[in-house]
Formats: sequence, C-alpha cells, structure tokens
Amino acid sequence: MTQSTKQKGRLLENYVADQIVAKGMDPKARANGDSGAGNRDKSDVSTSIMVRGQNAGFECKNQKTLAIQDWWRQTKKLENLRMEPILAFHIENEPWEETKVVIYLDTFLELVKAQSSITFTTSANPDYKQKYAIQNAISSLKTLLKFYE
Repeated sequence: MTQSTKQKGRLLENYVADQIVAKGMDPKARANGDSGAGNRDKSDVSTSIMVRGQNAGFECKNQKTLAIQDWWRQTKKLENLRMEPILAFHIENEPWEETKVVIYLDTFLELVKAQSSITFTTSANPDYKQKYAIQNAISSLKTLLKFYE
C-alpha cells in the first residue's frame, strides 16, 4: 500500500471519527492508525458506540471506484472480533457529506425501530404537566444513552 493510499484512508477515518464526536455519540472516538497491523483492534475507528449490543466496528474506504462486495467481505471480518460491522465509504471528488455506510438490513431496521419506539397518544383531556414531564424524562434518557451506545 502506497503512502498516498494510506493518507487517503486516514482522511476518511478521521472524518468518520470527527462526525461521531460532533454528533455527541462518543467524545473519545478517533482514527485507529495502522488498524490492520499486528494483533491490534482491526476497526479503522476506535469508538465506544454500541450497535445491537456490540461495539461498532468501522471499515473505511476512500476510493475512486466502487468495490462494495470486496469491501464488505473485509468489513464482515469484524464480526469475528464481536463487533457490529459498518462499512463507511467515500468516493473521491464527492463532498465529505456524501460519505455513505453499508450495514445489514436487520441492523438498519433495529436502529429505526429503537429510534421510533417512543410515541405519545392523545386523549380528550390530556394532562399537559404529565406529558411534559414524560418528554423531559425521555430527552434526559436519550442524552444518557448516547454515552452507552
């Protein structure tokens, strides 16, 4: 692997880690330098984010052309380390904001389900004081959960 290839990969790893920090999901997220070397953690981004009860394992690819099947084969190896595999990829000359991820469909559905599982029902005589207390509790719990996800 050439130095410029490593540098390109490192740019995406830093971008992903910076986004995790910026979104308030893990203030200690960081690129995991030389992730494929030796007996170290093989995820490209070191983070405490939990997905479906497992630590999130990121494989980052910053390339000119798509090779999703090959990249996903490599990403799936993170399962052997008991990590939830997440492939983050960026195509050269696209804005960083267009970075994409590949995850299992079941993982995606579980994440959406968890996000939308709390809803309010209205009645003819709503108790607004109770409703706002519940909303504040939910907001506080979501903030707290960010530290454990």
